[in-house]
Amino acid sequence: MRLLLLAPALLAAACGGEPPAAAPGPAPAPAAAPAPEALSRADREAWEGEISEVLKIADKGAFTEARLRLQSLKEAQGKDADRWAQALEEIASREGAAERTAAAQDLLAALRAKPPVDASPADRAAALEETASRARAFLARWPDGDAGGEIAAGLEYAGAEARRTRDYAAALARARAALEEKEWGAAVAAADEAYRALPRDEARGVREEALRGAAPRQMVLVPAGNARIGRDGKPTPVSAFYIDRTEVTCAEYARFLQDAGHPPPPGWQGTTPPAGKEDHPVTWVGGEDAAAYARWAGKRLPTEVEWEKAARGAEGRVHPWGDAFDARHGNFGAAGTAPVGSSPGDFSPFGVLDAGGNVAEFTVPVLGFRAPPPGEEAPRWVVKGGHWNSEDRPEMNALHLRFPFRAGEKDGGTGFRCAKDAR
Repeated sequence: MRLLLLAPALLAAACGGEPPAAAPGPAPAPAAAPAPEALSRADREAWEGEISEVLKIADKGAFTEARLRLQSLKEAQGKDADRWAQALEEIASREGAAERTAAAQDLLAALRAKPPVDASPADRAAALEETASRARAFLARWPDGDAGGEIAAGLEYAGAEARRTRDYAAALARARAALEEKEWGAAVAAADEAYRALPRDEARGVREEALRGAAPRQMVLVPAGNARIGRDGKPTPVSAFYIDRTEVTCAEYARFLQDAGHPPPPGWQGTTPPAGKEDHPVTWVGGEDAAAYARWAGKRLPTEVEWEKAARGAEGRVHPWGDAFDARHGNFGAAGTAPVGSSPGDFSPFGVLDAGGNVAEFTVPVLGFRAPPPGEEAPRWVVKGGHWNSEDRPEMNALHLRFPFRAGEKDGGTGFRCAKDAR
C-alpha cells in the first residue's frame, strides 16, 4: 500500500521511464500595458497660446497666414481637435466679417458719390444702375449687413435716380430734335418734361432756346430767373416773358387807332401821326391808352419788375449799358424823340433798345405806393426809364427809379412797349 502512495515521478524513475506530463494549470495573467502619457498642463497651455496668436493674426486681416499657422498646430503637442476646428471656424468668420465690412464701405462710398460734372445723362444713369445692382447683390449675400439701413435707402435712391435720368435723357433728346425742326412748342414741352424729371441747367437752356425761337416778331425773350430790382438790387424771381425790342411807334399806334376806333393823341390828324414821326415812339398817351393798345395787339404792359429786368439785365445795372451814366449812349438832352432803335449804345443785356432814353415807359405797378395825401388821387401806373429831355439830371435816368402816374396822366416824354408771357 505504501508503494502506491509514491509520487508518480518517483514511480517512473524507479521503473526506469519518463515521468508523465503534468496536467496544465491556469494561464499566467499577461503583463499590464503601460498607460498612455498624460498631456502636461504646460503643453496644453502652450498650444492654447499658439491658437490665440493665430487668431490675433486673423484679427489683422492676414487670413492666409493665420490658416497656415493653424495648420502647423494640427499635430502639435498639446493639441485639442475640437478647439482646432473651432479656431478654423473663427478665422472663416473673421474673414467673412472683414469682407462684408469692406464691401459695405466701398458700396456706401459709391452710393454717396456725386457724378462727374461733365457726365452725360446716359453715363450718369449707367453708373447709378451699376451701383444699384451692387447694392442688391450685397443685400442678397448679407441680409444682416445693413444695420443702419443706409444701403437699402441708397439702393432705392439710385434706382429712382437712374430712372429719372433715363427719362431726362429721352425727353431732352426729343426737345433737341424739335429744335432742329423749329417746332418750338414741342421743344418747350419736351424741355419742360426733362426739367421735371431732373432739374438741370441743360434742360433750361434748351427751353430758353426754344422760347427764343418762338419769340413773336420784334420781341425778345427775357428768361426766367432772379432779377436785381430797386436801388439796393434785391434779388426778385421773375418768370420768363417776351418784351418788345423797341418802343411802340406812331405808325404801329396808328394801325391800332384805325382798327379799334380809339381816340388819337393830341396833335394827330385823326389816325395820322405828325409828319415825319411815323418811326418815333408814340407819346401823349396815358397808361389806359397803352393798356388798350397792348390788348389789341394780343399782348400786355410789362410789370415794373419785368421792365427792370429787361432793361437792367440779371445783374441789375444802373443803366442798360452799365453803371456809369453817359449821354452818348442814348437819346438824351435832345429837342425831341428819335426814331426807335437809332441809339445802338442804348442796348440792354437782353437786347432791349432805348430803355435808357428816348422816352420813359408805362409799366404796371406791383410794388405798391405810399398812401397819397387826403383828397389826392392814388397813382395808377409806374413810369420807368429816362427820356430825351433828361440829360441835365443824370440821376433821374437810373432804371431803378419809379415815377408814379395817375389815371389819364400823359406827357410828351412818356411812351410804352408791350410784353407777353412766355409759355
